[in-house]
Amino acid sequence: MNMNRSTYLWKIILATLIFCIVYITLCEAISESPIETNETNTTMTIPPFLENRTDQLSGPLSGLFMIEKLKSQNMSPQFFDSSKKDNGIIRAREVIPPWSPEILLPPKTILPHPQSEPSITANPNNPSKLVAIYHDIHVDPSGNPITPFFIISASFSNDGGKTWNGPTYLPIANNWDFAFDPVVRWSSNGKVYASYISLDISTGDTALTVTISNDGGMSWSAPIIPHQATLANNELVDKEWIAVRGNNIALSFTTFQTGTIRIQTVVSKDGGSSWTGPVTIASSTTNVLQGSSIVWGNDPGELYIAWYDDNGSFRTGDASIYFSKSTDSGATWSVPKVAATIPNEIPLSFNPDKFVPITCPIPDLEIGDLIAWPTMFPHLAVSPEGIVYLVSTTDPSGSDLPAWPSDQGDIIFTRTLDQGITWEPIKIFKLANDQFFPAIDVQNDGTIHIIFGDRQYDITTPNDNYGISYTVSLNNGLDFTTPQRVSKALSDPIVSLYLPEGLITGILIFPGDYFDLAVTDFAAHPIWGDRNIPAWNEECSYNIASSIGKKQVEVVGGISYSQNKLELILPYLALGSMIGIVVTSFIIKKQKI
Repeated sequence: MNMNRSTYLWKIILATLIFCIVYITLCEAISESPIETNETNTTMTIPPFLENRTDQLSGPLSGLFMIEKLKSQNMSPQFFDSSKKDNGIIRAREVIPPWSPEILLPPKTILPHPQSEPSITANPNNPSKLVAIYHDIHVDPSGNPITPFFIISASFSNDGGKTWNGPTYLPIANNWDFAFDPVVRWSSNGKVYASYISLDISTGDTALTVTISNDGGMSWSAPIIPHQATLANNELVDKEWIAVRGNNIALSFTTFQTGTIRIQTVVSKDGGSSWTGPVTIASSTTNVLQGSSIVWGNDPGELYIAWYDDNGSFRTGDASIYFSKSTDSGATWSVPKVAATIPNEIPLSFNPDKFVPITCPIPDLEIGDLIAWPTMFPHLAVSPEGIVYLVSTTDPSGSDLPAWPSDQGDIIFTRTLDQGITWEPIKIFKLANDQFFPAIDVQNDGTIHIIFGDRQYDITTPNDNYGISYTVSLNNGLDFTTPQRVSKALSDPIVSLYLPEGLITGILIFPGDYFDLAVTDFAAHPIWGDRNIPAWNEECSYNIASSIGKKQVEVVGGISYSQNKLELILPYLALGSMIGIVVTSFIIKKQKI
């Protein structure tokens, strides 16, 4: 009997070891296997003070940005290289959560025309409720233009993003005819706050605009104007962002004035009834300052802001992301400090050889590749522990054009543990081809979620069409999962001229200057400019797609390939040993019986 027991015991141990070896081998194969690819009359005269700055404005205002040379700066950043296994932020293995199919907002059966510049938010008190807003073209069901033509639309969901309602339309300030740069955030007071820039094309006047929804995006208040700029004063506002907490609202924005660019803020402490500011945080007569991001901190009165600075060499060399902090709700700000250095600036277009000027308003004229420069604009997020995170983009090619490098965009990440006093060296997510427009959000448990546009999935025309990638960190940004593909279909980023019937001139159509992400305790909700239905509008249809990812409870902690193999297999050996012990004990017990 003892011999039989020993025989059974050795058989169980041998079976357990074989099971562990097979299981580890399968996990390695799965983690390293590539993701499969399943293809399935509005004109405005530029004022003199902006003649040399049109390429420094945000996408809807500038049309074309820049194509120039880039230079590199010597530094030693940390690289995230999917082709190597010895970098500290590459994950050994992870469980990939399921994603829903892309959802078009609004459905193409309702409004066959372009949308761009999407933003999304979730109700912090009821995460099943979502609101998304986007730059839209106002037409009737037959596609005929309606005044105002360039508007902001909203869609809303009451079931966690499974189905969407709308669109509803947001009011433009002063009954003007153009709006752009929409951002939406849901406050803990139950109200939804949307911000954007309103523009009077006939005069060139611009206004920061805020509207409020008390019913989850179904209806919106009359426009609130915290600040207005007039062309008579040689002034224009651009590229705003919004942060909300309770009844506290903060807006950051860029002001262009004769010879000067400013990063400024306005703040309301009573839900938008009254405003203070603008307060100037940074100003320059030599540098280009643009693309600010603003968030509330965890302590009362605490605000953080970051923005892009070209370091005085716009279109060449490196750039900086500056950071400032306020402890009195935006009344005063700390001296700006460099949070991150972008080693190489992003060009106007990821493929300048493909970019050609418009010579006439031909309907649906394709004019070039993805407008990429705004991908350097930073995005901020704050963890429950008060850690501040920042994402942006750099050009990894580090070489002069005209040759088109195969990779001109990599996402960068950094953080500060002391509220901006010191910042860690940047981590670069070094992936094949171009990545762009990163968005970041932090879950209540501290999990970091990042999405971005990604051109590594296009096999037919390499580095052309793009999808959406997603990564998370469970240890405050020390390690990230290998980015996974979210979007099923790919989008053509070609910039086009949209010219609906009845209008003399058109508008440039492109994915926008940014994508966005809202995370709850139950799901991640990325939103992006999408263009995978070329049959509509002759390849000029940019839509908003939202995909739902389940809560990341199944993703294991950050394991680095720099760890030795023993560390990696110990958990599986332990698991196998436990299984073997249980089974062996059961067999011995049965034999005693």
